[in-house]
Parts: sequence; C-alpha cells; structure tokens
Amino acid sequence: MGWKTAQMAKAIHASVDTVKDLLKTPELQRRAAEYEREQFQRLDRRTPRLLTRTVDLLERSLRRGDWKAVETVLGKTGILERLVERALARIAESSPLGTPLAVPIAMDDMTPAQRQLAREFLKATRDTRKPPRILGISDPGDSQVQS
Repeated sequence: MGWKTAQMAKAIHASVDTVKDLLKTPELQRRAAEYEREQFQRLDRRTPRLLTRTVDLLERSLRRGDWKAVETVLGKTGILERLVERALARIAESSPLGTPLAVPIAMDDMTPAQRQLAREFLKATRDTRKPPRILGISDPGDSQVQS
C-alpha cells in the first residue's frame, strides 16, 4: 500500500509492533496481494489512455518548439535510445555489409592506396549522380523552362 508501519498503526489505533505482527499473518498477506493485483489491473486499463495522452502532449510540445520538455521526456523515458537502436538494427538488416561502422574511418587512418581508391569511388559516384534541380532554371537537356 505504500504506507509506513507507524502510519498504519496510527490509522488503526494500535502499536507499531501489533501492526508488524498483523502484516505477517497469511490472511493480511493474501488481502494485500489481492489489493496489489487490483491496482495493477486498474493501471493496465489506464495505460493505453495515458500513452495516447503522453504522445499528444509530446506532439504539442514539438509543434510549439518546447525542446526542453521534449528533451526531458525523451531522456527520462529512454525512447530516443530505443528508436536509435531500432534504426541501427534496420540498417544492419538491410545493409549488404552487415552492421554499419559506428565511427567512420578517418582519412588519417588510411593508407595512400586506400585513400586513392576512396577518391576514385567518390569521383565515380559524383559523376553518375544528377545535380539537384532548381525551379526556374532549365537543365541543359530540357527544351522547356520550368516554373
């Protein structure tokens, strides 16, 4: 119940030792377990509503730009860490290389041959990639101007 022994003794007008003896009886332990079970069932029934309300409040804080509240909620609940773990797991599952590197390789840690291969790879990918399209400017291959 969360009460201290002295509080219980005062509530039933008995001594602390009497309360301690009563708490040891099987009947009171059974009733306490039943009460605890009822409390957990009540909490289980309220959890979906509480979760919905929490998400609504978090969304409202995000819209208002109350980043301190959002940071507090995410930090205390551990939601952010779980989201990051899930995202990394999804990346690891879909990646042909397996688990992504936590820290990218620095250029100082590469040999000259590795550095040259990295430059060639980056150059090849940059050449094949289309530049971003800016509205109002036509591509050299387009005959029409976009607006």
